[in-house]
Amino acid sequence: MRHVTTRRARSITLLLAGALVLSACGGGSDDEVAASAPTSTSVAPTSTAPAETSAVEPATVESTTFSGPAVDIFGADQVQAAYDLTTQFAERNSFVIEHMDHNSVETPADYEGPGVIDHMSHAMAEDYRATVAGAFAGDAGANDRLKSITYTSLIGGNSSFRAEGPAIVDHTIGDASAAFDETNGGRLALTFTQHVNVRANRDSEPVLIGLDKTMTFYLIETAAGGQHTWLIDGLSAEWAGGQVVPDTSGS
Repeated sequence: MRHVTTRRARSITLLLAGALVLSACGGGSDDEVAASAPTSTSVAPTSTAPAETSAVEPATVESTTFSGPAVDIFGADQVQAAYDLTTQFAERNSFVIEHMDHNSVETPADYEGPGVIDHMSHAMAEDYRATVAGAFAGDAGANDRLKSITYTSLIGGNSSFRAEGPAIVDHTIGDASAAFDETNGGRLALTFTQHVNVRANRDSEPVLIGLDKTMTFYLIETAAGGQHTWLIDGLSAEWAGGQVVPDTSGS
């Protein structure tokens, strides 16, 4: 279930990163990206982020009944629990307004909060911290890999977030599937697509920027504290879309 705006007149295509990989084993894409690395300076530019705390609309998550080898191996309830975990992770981390606003002044710690690190395996967390540090140091490959989790520096220059209303709308997650991955002794691989429209002004004109992110989470089981849970041990993502169309909704 994916909402795609039908307002296609006078469209402009953004350059978006292709396949991005972040995992406990490292790796990544050398593709050139349009957006630059996170900003870290001593003097803060004027942020263009909207003032509302609810700047991202909650996602509508498509209900899915999984089947196949992954369910046979891990069980239907555990696969569903993994889907709940990863969709919540994507909803919380894919589109963070401060990360998307190039004028925001941030530090690596802003990318390493408990909503990110505590859902990762130890090896994945180490690789992720190194990726964040590399992105802030200007490493283009690290910045690409960081986008597998959160989009950075989409807004800046001749574009800004709207002063009022949510910045992220038409937020959906769906087209999910589950598979068994034999890496690292066997992992659950969950794939789904996340779609949003970003409400922005470009050259002072209201526009919608459509973004689609297809992710595959690689998860390992853990029984920490005697309770079963999942940890993210790898993540690949592919961004698509980037259509910029006039927003004629009047809002």
